[in-house]
Amino acid sequence: MVLDTNILIYSAKPGGEDLWLWLQNPDAAVSVVSRIEALGFPGISADESLSIY
Repeated sequence: MVLDTNILIYSAKPGGEDLWLWLQNPDAAVSVVSRIEALGFPGISADESLSIY
């Protein structure tokens, strides 16, 4: 399963812990494009970008 950019962004935000289960799924994958989109999201903090990387 390929995870959407929104899963990455909202899992990095406060209160996004519920989405961590998606990220921990052994069948989950994140495309390079989704990672770049998430890191380029306006208003993302340094701490949030570290959790996405």
